[in-house]
Amino acid sequence: MGIQLRALDDFSRRFDFHRRTFLRSVELYGKSSSHQLYKLNKKQMGPLRRQLIFERNFRMADTIDINLRETKAMVVVGIGHLSGQFGLIRLLKRCGYRLKVIA
Repeated sequence: MGIQLRALDDFSRRFDFHRRTFLRSVELYGKSSSHQLYKLNKKQMGPLRRQLIFERNFRMADTIDINLRETKAMVVVGIGHLSGQFGLIRLLKRCGYRLKVIA
């Protein structure tokens, strides 16, 4: 909870900076630039990154793997979960899946 309160305090003190960062994120999302968006948000998230992205990615990869063993499916996730060392693309490839990104 302390991390979240500090993040909220930082947001309120540096609103213009966070607004510009948000608008840049929207621009990159619109261009389907998942890796550039990952790099931009990497710095911004700080310690929350582990909780909000990495841990969720591991849980999602496990859930996707379990479900795909039983049936075929198309999986849709937010762009911020795709790229990076602990991104879903890499995690699912480690499980042996062949992936096709549809933008």
